[in-house]
Amino acid sequence: MKNTFNVLAALFLIACSISAAGCGGAREVVKPAEPGVLTGVQPEVAPAWFQQGEAAEREAYKYLDYAVPKEVREKTIVVLLDSLTRDSLSIPIGEVAALAYQAKLALTARVSSERAVNAYDERWTDSLTLSREFYSPRAQEKVSTLPVAVTLRLDSLSRRSAEMFDSLDLSNRDRIRTRVVPTRMDAAMIGAADTKLKVALETLTAVTDAALTDYGFTYLHLQGTDSASYKMTEWSVRAKRFLGETEAGFKSRAAELQRFAVFIPETAKTEKSKVLKVWYAEAKVRYDFYAKAATQAAEKISANAERLRQTLLIRPVGR
Repeated sequence: MKNTFNVLAALFLIACSISAAGCGGAREVVKPAEPGVLTGVQPEVAPAWFQQGEAAEREAYKYLDYAVPKEVREKTIVVLLDSLTRDSLSIPIGEVAALAYQAKLALTARVSSERAVNAYDERWTDSLTLSREFYSPRAQEKVSTLPVAVTLRLDSLSRRSAEMFDSLDLSNRDRIRTRVVPTRMDAAMIGAADTKLKVALETLTAVTDAALTDYGFTYLHLQGTDSASYKMTEWSVRAKRFLGETEAGFKSRAAELQRFAVFIPETAKTEKSKVLKVWYAEAKVRYDFYAKAATQAAEKISANAERLRQTLLIRPVGR
Protein backbone atom coordinates (compact mmCIF):
# COMPACT_ATOMS: atom_id res chain seq x y z
CA MET A 1 0.00 0.00 0.00
CA LYS A 2 2.86 2.36 0.82
CA ASN A 3 4.21 2.26 -2.72
CA THR A 4 0.78 2.93 -4.19
CA PHE A 5 0.22 5.92 -1.92
CA ASN A 6 3.66 7.31 -2.68
CA VAL A 7 2.77 7.46 -6.39
CA LEU A 8 -0.11 9.81 -5.70
CA ALA A 9 1.63 11.58 -2.86
CA ALA A 10 4.18 12.60 -5.48
CA LEU A 11 1.41 14.73 -6.98
CA PHE A 12 2.11 17.11 -4.15
CA LEU A 13 5.63 17.62 -5.47
CA ILE A 14 4.59 17.77 -9.12
CA ALA A 15 2.09 20.58 -8.80
CA CYS A 16 3.10 22.27 -5.55
CA SER A 17 6.63 23.45 -6.06
CA ILE A 18 6.00 26.15 -3.53
CA SER A 19 8.09 29.25 -3.97
CA ALA A 20 9.06 31.77 -1.36
CA ALA A 21 6.12 33.84 -2.58
CA GLY A 22 3.72 31.21 -1.28
CA CYS A 23 1.07 28.84 -2.59
CA GLY A 24 -1.94 31.11 -2.69
CA GLY A 25 -3.76 33.89 -0.92
CA ALA A 26 -4.16 33.33 2.78
CA ARG A 27 -7.36 34.54 4.39
CA GLU A 28 -6.97 38.18 5.29
CA VAL A 29 -8.95 37.90 8.51
CA VAL A 30 -6.37 35.63 10.07
CA LYS A 31 -3.26 36.16 7.99
CA PRO A 32 -0.55 37.75 10.17
CA ALA A 33 0.75 41.18 9.26
CA GLU A 34 4.30 41.81 8.16
CA PRO A 35 6.84 40.10 10.44
CA GLY A 36 7.33 41.94 13.69
CA VAL A 37 4.73 44.64 13.00
CA LEU A 38 1.24 44.90 14.45
CA THR A 39 -1.42 46.77 12.47
CA GLY A 40 -3.43 49.49 14.18
CA VAL A 41 -0.67 50.42 16.66
CA GLN A 42 2.66 52.16 16.50
CA PRO A 43 5.04 49.73 14.73
CA GLU A 44 7.58 48.15 17.02
CA VAL A 45 9.95 45.22 16.75
CA ALA A 46 8.37 42.04 18.04
CA PRO A 47 10.31 39.55 20.18
CA ALA A 48 11.96 36.67 18.34
CA TRP A 49 9.44 34.10 19.57
CA PHE A 50 6.53 36.13 18.15
CA GLN A 51 8.23 36.59 14.79
CA GLN A 52 8.95 32.85 14.59
CA GLY A 53 5.34 32.09 15.45
CA GLU A 54 4.06 34.45 12.76
CA ALA A 55 6.33 32.94 10.12
CA ALA A 56 5.17 29.40 10.90
CA GLU A 57 1.54 30.55 11.09
CA ARG A 58 1.69 32.12 7.64
CA GLU A 59 3.16 28.91 6.30
CA ALA A 60 0.37 26.83 7.87
CA TYR A 61 -2.39 28.96 6.35
CA LYS A 62 -0.58 28.93 3.02
CA TYR A 63 -0.89 25.15 2.88
CA LEU A 64 -4.50 25.19 4.11
CA ASP A 65 -5.48 27.71 1.44
CA TYR A 66 -3.66 26.12 -1.47
CA ALA A 67 -6.00 24.86 -4.20
CA VAL A 68 -5.72 21.45 -5.84
CA PRO A 69 -4.12 21.97 -9.28
CA LYS A 70 -6.00 21.05 -12.44
CA GLU A 71 -3.48 18.35 -13.38
CA VAL A 72 -4.20 16.57 -10.10
CA ARG A 73 -8.00 16.83 -10.46
CA GLU A 74 -7.70 15.42 -14.00
CA LYS A 75 -5.20 12.69 -13.11
CA THR A 76 -5.60 9.39 -14.98
CA ILE A 77 -3.90 6.01 -15.00
CA VAL A 78 -3.35 3.93 -18.12
CA VAL A 79 -4.33 0.26 -17.88
CA LEU A 80 -3.16 -2.28 -20.47
CA LEU A 81 -6.06 -4.24 -21.94
CA ASP A 82 -4.19 -6.58 -24.28
CA SER A 83 -0.48 -7.40 -24.08
CA LEU A 84 -0.42 -8.45 -27.74
CA THR A 85 -2.27 -5.57 -29.37
CA ARG A 86 -1.06 -3.13 -26.68
CA ASP A 87 -4.58 -1.78 -26.41
CA SER A 88 -4.91 0.36 -23.30
CA LEU A 89 -7.51 2.33 -21.40
CA SER A 90 -7.11 5.66 -19.63
CA ILE A 91 -9.10 5.70 -16.38
CA PRO A 92 -9.67 8.92 -14.40
CA ILE A 93 -8.66 8.86 -10.74
CA GLY A 94 -8.83 12.61 -10.16
CA GLU A 95 -11.23 12.41 -7.24
CA VAL A 96 -9.03 10.19 -5.10
CA ALA A 97 -5.86 11.96 -6.31
CA ALA A 98 -7.27 15.33 -5.22
CA LEU A 99 -8.18 13.92 -1.82
CA ALA A 100 -4.69 12.50 -1.31
CA TYR A 101 -3.24 15.84 -2.40
CA GLN A 102 -5.40 17.78 0.07
CA ALA A 103 -4.41 15.37 2.82
CA LYS A 104 -0.74 15.96 2.06
CA LEU A 105 -1.27 19.71 2.28
CA ALA A 106 -3.18 19.45 5.56
CA LEU A 107 -0.56 17.20 7.13
CA THR A 108 2.13 19.66 6.08
CA ALA A 109 0.10 22.57 7.50
CA ARG A 110 -0.16 20.60 10.72
CA VAL A 111 3.62 20.58 11.11
CA SER A 112 3.80 24.35 10.59
CA SER A 113 0.92 24.90 13.00
CA GLU A 114 2.65 22.95 15.74
CA ARG A 115 5.82 24.98 15.16
CA ALA A 116 3.83 28.20 15.44
CA VAL A 117 2.10 27.16 18.65
CA ASN A 118 5.36 26.06 20.24
CA ALA A 119 6.90 29.42 19.30
CA TYR A 120 3.97 31.36 20.75
CA ASP A 121 4.29 29.32 23.95
CA GLU A 122 7.64 31.01 24.49
CA ARG A 123 5.65 34.01 25.73
CA TRP A 124 5.70 32.42 29.18
CA THR A 125 9.49 32.69 29.30
CA ASP A 126 9.76 36.26 27.98
CA SER A 127 11.65 38.21 30.64
CA LEU A 128 10.76 41.62 29.20
CA THR A 129 7.58 42.68 31.00
CA LEU A 130 6.40 45.28 28.48
CA SER A 131 7.08 42.97 25.55
CA ARG A 132 5.23 40.12 27.24
CA GLU A 133 2.23 42.28 28.18
CA PHE A 134 1.95 43.63 24.65
CA TYR A 135 2.43 40.45 22.62
CA SER A 136 1.17 37.73 24.95
CA PRO A 137 -2.56 38.49 24.38
CA ARG A 138 -1.98 38.43 20.62
CA ALA A 139 -0.16 35.13 20.89
CA GLN A 140 -3.01 33.70 22.96
CA GLU A 141 -5.51 34.63 20.28
CA LYS A 142 -3.42 32.95 17.62
CA VAL A 143 -2.98 29.79 19.70
CA SER A 144 -6.75 29.56 20.11
CA THR A 145 -7.45 29.81 16.35
CA LEU A 146 -4.67 28.24 14.24
CA PRO A 147 -4.65 24.68 15.69
CA VAL A 148 -8.45 24.70 15.64
CA ALA A 149 -8.44 25.46 11.90
CA VAL A 150 -5.94 22.69 11.19
CA THR A 151 -7.78 20.12 13.30
CA LEU A 152 -11.12 20.87 11.68
CA ARG A 153 -9.55 20.50 8.23
CA LEU A 154 -8.21 17.07 9.20
CA ASP A 155 -11.61 16.16 10.65
CA SER A 156 -13.31 17.09 7.37
CA LEU A 157 -10.78 15.17 5.27
CA SER A 158 -11.22 12.12 7.49
CA ARG A 159 -14.97 12.07 6.93
CA ARG A 160 -14.61 12.63 3.19
CA SER A 161 -12.00 9.88 2.93
CA ALA A 162 -14.28 7.46 4.77
CA GLU A 163 -17.18 8.24 2.44
CA MET A 164 -14.97 7.83 -0.61
CA PHE A 165 -13.48 4.51 0.48
CA ASP A 166 -16.85 3.06 1.42
CA SER A 167 -18.38 4.17 -1.89
CA LEU A 168 -15.49 2.71 -3.91
CA ASP A 169 -15.64 -0.50 -1.92
CA LEU A 170 -19.39 -0.92 -2.46
CA SER A 171 -19.04 -0.37 -6.21
CA ASN A 172 -16.11 -2.76 -6.38
CA ARG A 173 -18.00 -5.52 -4.57
CA ASP A 174 -20.91 -5.23 -6.97
CA ARG A 175 -18.52 -5.68 -9.90
CA ILE A 176 -16.83 -8.68 -8.28
CA ARG A 177 -20.12 -10.43 -7.53
CA THR A 178 -21.00 -10.63 -11.23
CA ARG A 179 -22.11 -14.00 -12.56
CA VAL A 180 -21.28 -12.93 -16.10
CA VAL A 181 -17.87 -13.81 -17.53
CA PRO A 182 -15.83 -10.62 -17.03
CA THR A 183 -14.39 -8.74 -19.98
CA ARG A 184 -10.99 -7.09 -20.30
CA MET A 185 -12.74 -3.83 -19.50
CA ASP A 186 -14.03 -5.30 -16.23
CA ALA A 187 -10.52 -6.42 -15.33
CA ALA A 188 -9.17 -2.95 -16.10
CA MET A 189 -11.79 -1.30 -13.91
CA ILE A 190 -11.01 -3.68 -11.04
CA GLY A 191 -7.32 -2.84 -11.39
CA ALA A 192 -8.04 0.89 -11.25
CA ALA A 193 -10.35 0.38 -8.29
CA ASP A 194 -7.54 -1.43 -6.49
CA THR A 195 -5.32 1.65 -6.79
CA LYS A 196 -8.13 3.95 -5.67
CA LEU A 197 -9.04 1.82 -2.66
CA LYS A 198 -5.46 1.58 -1.44
CA VAL A 199 -4.89 5.31 -1.74
CA ALA A 200 -8.24 6.14 -0.12
CA LEU A 201 -7.60 3.80 2.83
CA GLU A 202 -4.10 5.12 3.44
CA THR A 203 -5.33 8.70 3.19
CA LEU A 204 -8.21 7.94 5.56
CA THR A 205 -5.90 6.37 8.13
CA ALA A 206 -3.33 9.18 7.97
CA VAL A 207 -5.73 12.10 8.36
CA THR A 208 -7.84 10.38 11.02
CA ASP A 209 -4.81 9.51 13.12
CA ALA A 210 -3.55 13.09 12.79
CA ALA A 211 -6.97 14.55 13.63
CA LEU A 212 -7.24 12.49 16.82
CA THR A 213 -3.79 13.66 17.91
CA ASP A 214 -4.56 17.28 17.08
CA TYR A 215 -7.89 17.27 18.90
CA GLY A 216 -5.91 16.50 22.05
CA PHE A 217 -3.10 18.93 21.19
CA THR A 218 -5.59 21.74 20.62
CA TYR A 219 -7.57 20.90 23.77
CA LEU A 220 -4.47 21.18 25.94
CA HIS A 221 -3.34 24.43 24.34
CA LEU A 222 -6.77 26.01 24.64
CA GLN A 223 -6.37 25.50 28.37
CA GLY A 224 -3.37 27.80 28.28
CA THR A 225 -5.40 30.64 26.79
CA ASP A 226 -8.28 32.73 28.08
CA SER A 227 -10.82 30.61 26.19
CA ALA A 228 -14.18 30.62 27.90
CA SER A 229 -15.35 27.44 29.61
CA TYR A 230 -18.11 26.95 27.05
CA LYS A 231 -15.50 26.90 24.26
CA MET A 232 -13.53 24.23 26.09
CA THR A 233 -16.70 22.21 26.61
CA GLU A 234 -17.73 22.62 22.98
CA TRP A 235 -14.31 21.44 21.79
CA SER A 236 -14.39 18.47 24.15
CA VAL A 237 -17.83 17.43 22.89
CA ARG A 238 -16.72 17.74 19.28
CA ALA A 239 -13.59 15.69 19.97
CA LYS A 240 -15.55 12.94 21.73
CA ARG A 241 -18.03 12.74 18.88
CA PHE A 242 -15.24 12.48 16.32
CA LEU A 243 -13.32 9.78 18.17
CA GLY A 244 -16.49 7.78 18.81
CA GLU A 245 -17.67 7.89 15.21
CA THR A 246 -14.30 7.23 13.63
CA GLU A 247 -13.30 4.43 16.00
CA ALA A 248 -16.61 2.64 15.39
CA GLY A 249 -16.32 3.27 11.65
CA PHE A 250 -12.84 1.77 11.40
CA LYS A 251 -13.83 -1.34 13.37
CA SER A 252 -16.98 -1.85 11.30
CA ARG A 253 -15.10 -1.31 8.04
CA ALA A 254 -12.44 -3.88 8.95
CA ALA A 255 -15.08 -6.44 9.93
CA GLU A 256 -17.02 -5.94 6.68
CA LEU A 257 -13.89 -6.36 4.57
CA GLN A 258 -12.99 -9.54 6.43
CA ARG A 259 -16.48 -10.95 5.87
CA PHE A 260 -16.33 -10.22 2.16
CA ALA A 261 -12.87 -11.81 1.90
CA VAL A 262 -14.42 -14.99 3.34
CA PHE A 263 -17.49 -14.72 1.11
CA ILE A 264 -15.49 -14.69 -2.15
CA PRO A 265 -14.08 -18.27 -2.02
CA GLU A 266 -17.45 -19.57 -0.83
CA THR A 267 -18.99 -18.12 -3.99
CA ALA A 268 -16.18 -19.50 -6.16
CA LYS A 269 -16.91 -23.06 -4.97
CA THR A 270 -20.21 -23.12 -6.85
CA GLU A 271 -18.80 -21.56 -10.01
CA LYS A 272 -18.07 -23.78 -13.02
CA SER A 273 -16.50 -21.17 -15.28
CA LYS A 274 -12.70 -21.28 -15.09
CA VAL A 275 -12.55 -17.61 -16.01
CA LEU A 276 -14.79 -16.69 -13.10
CA LYS A 277 -12.80 -18.93 -10.74
CA VAL A 278 -9.67 -16.96 -11.63
CA TRP A 279 -11.66 -13.74 -11.27
CA TYR A 280 -12.72 -14.66 -7.74
CA ALA A 281 -9.25 -15.88 -6.81
CA GLU A 282 -7.74 -12.52 -7.75
CA ALA A 283 -10.48 -10.70 -5.88
CA LYS A 284 -9.77 -12.84 -2.81
CA VAL A 285 -6.10 -11.76 -2.81
CA ARG A 286 -7.09 -8.11 -3.05
CA TYR A 287 -9.70 -8.26 -0.30
CA ASP A 288 -7.39 -10.18 2.01
CA PHE A 289 -5.03 -7.23 1.62
CA TYR A 290 -7.76 -4.63 2.24
CA ALA A 291 -9.03 -6.52 5.28
CA LYS A 292 -5.57 -6.82 6.81
CA ALA A 293 -4.75 -3.16 6.16
CA ALA A 294 -8.12 -2.02 7.55
CA THR A 295 -7.70 -4.18 10.66
CA GLN A 296 -4.26 -2.71 11.34
CA ALA A 297 -5.65 0.77 10.76
CA ALA A 298 -8.53 0.11 13.17
CA GLU A 299 -6.10 -0.97 15.88
CA LYS A 300 -4.00 2.14 15.36
CA ILE A 301 -7.02 4.44 15.45
CA SER A 302 -8.43 2.75 18.57
CA ALA A 303 -5.14 3.25 20.41
CA ASN A 304 -5.04 6.94 19.47
CA ALA A 305 -8.72 7.36 20.33
CA GLU A 306 -8.04 6.01 23.82
CA ARG A 307 -5.17 8.48 24.26
CA LEU A 308 -7.52 11.29 23.28
CA ARG A 309 -10.11 10.07 25.80
CA GLN A 310 -7.50 10.28 28.55
CA THR A 311 -6.43 13.75 27.39
CA LEU A 312 -10.01 15.01 27.52
CA LEU A 313 -10.20 13.94 31.17
CA ILE A 314 -7.61 16.59 32.05
CA ARG A 315 -9.33 19.63 33.51
CA PRO A 316 -7.90 23.15 33.46
CA VAL A 317 -6.72 24.41 36.83
CA GLY A 318 -9.38 26.54 38.47
CA ARG A 319 -12.16 25.44 36.10
